[in-house]
Amino acid sequence: MKTRISIAAIFALLMGLSSMSIASASEKIKSTDWFDGLAAELSKQENVLFRDALDSAYLLSNLGIKNDEEARTQLLENSLFALGIFLKPGNKWVYLKKDEKAGMAFLRMEMASGGVSFVKVKYREEKEKVSIRDWFDYSTGLWLSEKLQVLMPGYAEEKFPELTLFLMMYESGATDDAWEFISELSKSMSLPVWAMVVQLQIAVQRNKNEVETVLDNMSKNYPGDSRHQVMLIDYYYMTGRYDKIFKLLSTMEGVVGEDAALETIKATLYLERKDSDSTIDGLKKAIRLDPAYEQAYWTLLSALAQFEFYKQGVVVLDLLEKKFNYHLDASNLAELEGLDKLIKSDEFASWSSENRKKLN
Repeated sequence: MKTRISIAAIFALLMGLSSMSIASASEKIKSTDWFDGLAAELSKQENVLFRDALDSAYLLSNLGIKNDEEARTQLLENSLFALGIFLKPGNKWVYLKKDEKAGMAFLRMEMASGGVSFVKVKYREEKEKVSIRDWFDYSTGLWLSEKLQVLMPGYAEEKFPELTLFLMMYESGATDDAWEFISELSKSMSLPVWAMVVQLQIAVQRNKNEVETVLDNMSKNYPGDSRHQVMLIDYYYMTGRYDKIFKLLSTMEGVVGEDAALETIKATLYLERKDSDSTIDGLKKAIRLDPAYEQAYWTLLSALAQFEFYKQGVVVLDLLEKKFNYHLDASNLAELEGLDKLIKSDEFASWSSENRKKLN
């Protein structure tokens, strides 16, 4: 079961990889959009469509690496490693839309933990063949091509020896050392934007003043680059700047369109403010937008319990059981935060009694 969505986990990342046969992948996408097929594969921890579509020649050319068999093999392996964080068991992918003029497709990942993430895929389509040219992760503010600059053997050490050391520190968990190192390095060289994004990730873990310092430097060195904005949602939440979060969510809606997950996040903020009307209206809208988005139902249940709307709360329990095949009772609901009063209510007692009769 899922609990009310955690803002702190909204853009958390998980890991895992798998594969499947090319034949079954081809059969699956005959009657659907290519990106629907990709989302279905990713949900099942499969990556055949991604493997087949990755434009190695394009990426290697951008990196300035000779396009030979060894380089293509290394590129594919490192690309799967870089994107493997998205393929954790239980994660669900949803294809949202594509901008054919810009050559961009947008997908949502619903994590087993209850959080969500968004990605955009840079693609090229010709003669009914789709090729993936890059992949942007909104949760980190980084493109796949930028991650490959660090992962490709020899390339990072030759082009960015100092930054390679910085990233090794960061990846090993030595964030304080990484922070001191990159702070000193930035005094003697102009950091590429992706390095500043990683520096910002470290600052978010450290303190408010350092975040503001990095943001100031980014705006000076890369004015107009807003790639890092979404990754600041947790920071703005922890510092109580909800107005900033609402603005970022509005920006994301402008990119991916109205979305059930975004509505649920907004409703969570209204719930924190104890605004019952906006919370419930937002969650009803989320369910209308995507009746299969399970987290909206759990968040609605939590909100109704908090506002003591128990009659409506048991209706949501019915929906959870019917739509998602749960068997809910006092014992398993007691494991979830914030449902104590609902479980003790007369409405729940009546609902539970009716449920037992159905089972018998």
